[in-house]
Amino acid sequence: MFEQSDLVSVYLAENNNLPERDRHDLRRTQRLHVEEWVRLLTGVRADLPATEARLLVHAAFTLVSDQGRAVRFTPGIGAEDDIARLAATVLHA
Repeated sequence: MFEQSDLVSVYLAENNNLPERDRHDLRRTQRLHVEEWVRLLTGVRADLPATEARLLVHAAFTLVSDQGRAVRFTPGIGAEDDIARLAATVLHA
């Protein structure tokens, strides 16, 4: 999000214009990525149901994405660390 913000911008603008098969493959990869985070989160929070973990993972990803785009033109302000702390707070909610 931070190191390749131009690539992220292209992805966000154009991912729905991919051919159907490529779009399907991309969404499958995204789901696997989320599920890996769910597995990791439930591994450290055994009391957390997978459904809730999935919601928290999506919330953390959205926070990083939205805030990363909001600060992309002001590098060096330490926003990455602040956003990482916010995402960790979401995952611990």
